[in-house]
Formats: sequence, structure tokens, C-alpha cells
Amino acid sequence: MIKILIAISLSLILFGGVNIEKEVKSNKVIYELIDDYKKYSTDSSDEIELTDDITVRVKLDVEEFNGEDYDVSHEDKNSYREKAKQYYTSINEGYVENIELFTYQDMYISKYSPYINYTFDRSTFNKYETYIINEINEKSYIETAYIRENFIINRDQFISGTVDNAGAWAQWNNNYHTGAGVIVGVLEPGLVDETLAIFDDISVTVLRQNTPNEAVHEHSTFMAGCIAGREGVAKDASILSACLYGVMDEEVDWMLDNNVDIINMSYGDANPTGIYDSDSCYADYIVNQYKITMVAAVGNSGEESGFCGNPSLGYNVVSLGAANDGVVPSDYSAYLEAEGCAPKPTLVLVGSAVSIPSMDVCASGTSVSSACASGLIALLMEAYPTLKTNPEKLQAILVSSARQHPYAVLLPNGFCEPLGAGMIHYENFQEHYLDAYTIMNVNGRTGVYIHTKTLELTAGTKMRFSIAWTAYTNGQVSSLKYTNYDLYLFDADGNIVATANSTNANIELITFTVPTTGTYKLKIKQLGTVKKINEKIGISYGEAAGYYIE
Repeated sequence: MIKILIAISLSLILFGGVNIEKEVKSNKVIYELIDDYKKYSTDSSDEIELTDDITVRVKLDVEEFNGEDYDVSHEDKNSYREKAKQYYTSINEGYVENIELFTYQDMYISKYSPYINYTFDRSTFNKYETYIINEINEKSYIETAYIRENFIINRDQFISGTVDNAGAWAQWNNNYHTGAGVIVGVLEPGLVDETLAIFDDISVTVLRQNTPNEAVHEHSTFMAGCIAGREGVAKDASILSACLYGVMDEEVDWMLDNNVDIINMSYGDANPTGIYDSDSCYADYIVNQYKITMVAAVGNSGEESGFCGNPSLGYNVVSLGAANDGVVPSDYSAYLEAEGCAPKPTLVLVGSAVSIPSMDVCASGTSVSSACASGLIALLMEAYPTLKTNPEKLQAILVSSARQHPYAVLLPNGFCEPLGAGMIHYENFQEHYLDAYTIMNVNGRTGVYIHTKTLELTAGTKMRFSIAWTAYTNGQVSSLKYTNYDLYLFDADGNIVATANSTNANIELITFTVPTTGTYKLKIKQLGTVKKINEKIGISYGEAAGYYIE
């Protein structure tokens, strides 16, 4: 077994764990704490050790960056990011001068989002907690503050089959696409060992921050090895490695500075409750604001609580579970959410007994599924570069083209509770991409069909239709909102023959076997008010991927 030392912050919305003075009251302050300090792990055998640090994550109440002059297209993304960076850096630095939290030991001012993060020694925080909260309450421009604990995990952690079952064997074996020109961030509680021979021919850039847990670790290195390198899924993709400690703002800022396209997060709550927290909210904010793709493991709590962990609960996050080659969920793969969360996982991928021979490692878990999925997405972004800044379109195609179990019991939005939309299928993605497109909802009204697509369908064909759009948040958990769309399929006589609907999802999926050849109409209906002006919706459809067991 491989011993890995991992340090990260706790973030579940529960009270307890530190010497918090409960008489201190504030609607602005949210304590993301839990008694047993389990966070950011996928192995229930992990040993958790509390550190002496407390993080106060301050969310400023400021106007968002107005990016109307930029469409965040593939060609314009760097200009958009640079202008947003200048905007938030200037605002945050201006406000921080007036926030008098002099007892902190470290501070990070976010460059791409309205956050200022303060790190306190635990004893100092306990001593001055009343003062800290009063200072937060007195500042009208502070919207919310999240109080979080930091701790260390001692972890026991133990490609070709995964690639094959994802329908990508031919392209992977023949190097049709290798992820060249795609940049993948590996955000882990540990650094990638860039000195290994498997990374000799690719770019691996490591962020050094001198945090308590900053060290090369096997888990992080293995995830990077699954994504890229000699034996990885996307052999020529570039890797950015950052060690997570506390909140993820600084690491994500650095990745945005380095033009990241995908961020893989193969970590999650070790004792998950399925509660959407500030980590998932921050991920939703970054995806919506900067149009990158974030991929996360749902966690390995399937045989215990079954709840998915943060940050995989993000509505805009591509969340990966694990399944076998028959699209049957692995016993350990999480699949439950608390009320109000989006259905998870988004997709599944084989995550058991995945090996990198040159590293002499064989691993199992949703963390492996997540990393391999990030590699597959890197291949697709090389083939179709506009997907780098179109997370709505990417998710719609991933969902419609996935291979689902034929007897899956489907939720109202078309997902299956343990399997999501099914297993990623690379070849079928390429087929669905040909007919995929995006629309802008500019003037939609509640109860109105905002889009119609006329289709000629053949009897006996099993079809999949999907739409996806991003949820909106200003970075505060309570600010999360998303437009409610439903998806309908009408036959030639105007009868509704299939539908996908839900009030807690931003992806809809229809699976439908065509009864008679003829003309059909796919329609999107808006329910309630649109939550974003000029909201982009990704639309994808095509034949369902074949079901098989080898």
C-alpha cells in the first residue's frame, strides 16, 4: 500500500470541532465544520489529523465583471480572463485595506473572483472570534464569510480497459488524437512528481506555495499519469499541478493564469452528506464565469452513506462515478444527494483495477474514473477546440452520447440514479458532435417553447436527446440559481411522445425508441423566468450508443 500525506480544508455545513463561541450570532457567517474532520478523501480507512489552522473565506458584495465585449470564444478567452483578472484584483485589493482582521497569519486575495481568504492560528481565532465576526458584520461590502477548518489526511491508496469501455480504444491505440494543445489542471491534496520518466515528453508545471502538506504524492502523480504522459489517456496534454490546502481559490487563480482548459479534482468528502457547500459553489462560479471544464469524483461512499461529496455536487461540474464494463455501477460509487442538489453522477467510467505499469500501481475508485474522464475530454478538445470554452455544449454531447444500461430506471430529467447519463462513449461523442449546436435564450418567457428542431427519424432507432446550460452564482452558496427548462419530443400529429423535466437540474435527457418513421419535433420549454440574460443552451442528439458486455 502507498502512504500519502494529504492536507486540506474541511467544508461541510455542520457545527462542531473547534472551540467556537456559539453566542456569536451572524447571518453573514457560515460554519463549514464537522466533528470527525473527514474531508477530501475517497477512502474510509484514511486517518484524519486536525491542524492548527482556521480559514475565513470572505465573499465580497461587489458587481460582477461585465464581459459583454467578449464572447469568451476560443480566440478571445485570454483577453476575457485578463480583463476579469484586472477587475477583481483592483476591487479586492481596494476593499482589503479596510478590513481590519489584523490577527491573521496569512491572507490570499483572489485574482479572478470576489474572495479574500484569511488563515488564522486556531488558538488566535478562538481568542478573537467575537472581534473577527463583529468586523465581518460591520462591513456592508462583505456578503458572506465561511469559517473552515484545515487538517491532514494519512491515506492508504492503492488504462487500457477503461479506454476500451469508453469507446476510445482505436483512437488511443493509434494516436489519432493525443490531447496536444490542451492544458489540464490536476488539483489534488499533493503534487505531481514531474521527474518521472512517464512525463519526459510533456509539459508538467508545478506550483510551489510552501504549505504544510506541499509534497509530491503518489495519488496526485497517478491521477496525472492517467490523464497524460506515456501511458495516459491524453499522452500529449500539458499538466498543471497544484497542491490543495485550505480553499482552492489560489490554485485555481494560478491555473487560470496558465490558460487551463480542464481542472480535474479527484478528491471529495470522506464523510459526505450530499450537502452543496462553498467548494461546489465556487466551482460553479468559475465554470460559468470563465467557461472552463471542471471534472470531479463523486466519492467512494456507495457502500456506506451513498452520498456524493463536494466539489462534485456543483451543477456545472462534470461529476464522475465508477461502473464496470457492463455499465453496472461499482458498489463503492456514490450516487445520492441531499434535497435540492442536481442529480449526480453526471457520467460513469470504469474505475476499478486501472494500472500504469511503469509506476507499478493499480488503483480503484471514482478518483480514477474522474482522471480518465479528464483525459478523454482533453482528446475531444484537441479534436474540437471550440469545446474549450463551451461547457454547455460539451456536457450536452457527453450526456446524449453516453452508453446507458438498457434496464436503467430513469429519473424525470432522464438520468439513472447510480449511473447518471451512463458511460462516456468517445466514438459516439464524435457522431453526436456532428449535429450538436448551441442557442441563446434572449427573449424567452415562462410557459413558452423557446426553440424547435424538426427531425426525420427512422422506426426502430433508439435515440438520445439532451440539453445543458450553466447554473449561475456570484460565489455565495445562497445565490445559486438556474433557469428551469423542460425538453419535449412531439410526433407528426403534435402529440408529446417523450419528455425530460425536473426542477433541480441544468441537464435534461430523453432516451426514445422511434415507433414509426416520420417527422418529429424536439422542443425546449421555459418554465419561470430566465435567470441569465442571453443564456446559452447546448443541444445534442443522435443514436444511442450500443450496449454490450465483452
